[in-house]
Amino acid sequence: KGLGMYRTIIHAQRDVSFVNCGRLLLGHAPNLRSLGEVPHTQMPTILRGCDALLTMSQHEACPNHVLEAMACGLPVLYLDSGATREIVGPAGRAVTEETFHVALESVLDRGNLTITPRDHVLRHFAPGRIFSEYLDAIRQAMR
Repeated sequence: KGLGMYRTIIHAQRDVSFVNCGRLLLGHAPNLRSLGEVPHTQMPTILRGCDALLTMSQHEACPNHVLEAMACGLPVLYLDSGATREIVGPAGRAVTEETFHVALESVLDRGNLTITPRDHVLRHFAPGRIFSEYLDAIRQAMR
């Protein structure tokens, strides 16, 4: 899940506050607030209180947390691995440990995004659209 990369970024970016939800144990840092596991009903409120989502997950096909964050309006800073680039599209930036700060500044200036994260996720991944595409793919595979 990119544990070492998260830790490196958190400790290198003391001027940035990080919030961690879930079971990932990132350790302790003065700029890290770990909430542990939170009920799914509270996640939208927590996400809307943030400026961006950082995900360093590797080799994921369709990370739900990325879609959830974009649905809440957050741009996504992501490790360029798996299909995350395809999902995020113009609603975020690929990052490494070395490029995090520049990418964060870029997405915080919302004028640098060609589409809002929420509009992007609704346009491409809303249930009414994506379910019919899944059904079409299944039907074609069955033929």
